[in-house]
Amino acid sequence: MLAFSWLYDSIFAIALYLVAIAVAWHFLYRTRQQWVVVSAQRTVWIFIRLLLVIALFYGTCAATGFAMWVPLALLVGLAVLSLNGQSPVGYPSLFVWIVVLHFVLGFPDTGELILKRPKDNETEEATSDRRKQSESRQQIVGRRATTMTALRPIGKLQIDGIVYDARTELGRFIEADTEVLITNAEKPCVLVRELST
Repeated sequence: MLAFSWLYDSIFAIALYLVAIAVAWHFLYRTRQQWVVVSAQRTVWIFIRLLLVIALFYGTCAATGFAMWVPLALLVGLAVLSLNGQSPVGYPSLFVWIVVLHFVLGFPDTGELILKRPKDNETEEATSDRRKQSESRQQIVGRRATTMTALRPIGKLQIDGIVYDARTELGRFIEADTEVLITNAEKPCVLVRELST
């Protein structure tokens, strides 16, 4: 049962790939996520990267002789323990999941990192606007806010009619309509901590 089986683990790998595709499809097209720019080409690349990750996982299990469900159950179990704050033992597992997530989703997109040079007459105005935005962002540190969306770990909150992208400390999940404290306002996301009730 713990040993690798070509038949059972091949079926398991195919099922795992189909479930991963369904979850990725739901994340990209059914949720109101703001992380990944959705396009047909991007979706195909995500599915190809998923296939590469599962093929690498399959090959590793075949080489070591373990059934695929054993290390997968270990990674999931340890990640759940670390997310609940019960055990720091799961942090390496959580790191593995984050690396895989970043590889599969491929964000930030390289096209999003290329900056266009502004025209000369726009430079002064843009610099002044950025300075004002930076000053106003620093003024919200220490304030309380209510989340507009669930922070998993990134979402949105609103202060004084301005909507901010927010990220939780330590990657914990916070539900919508929860009161939080803003601990840092550096871009791109303000950092928040849930206020204990």
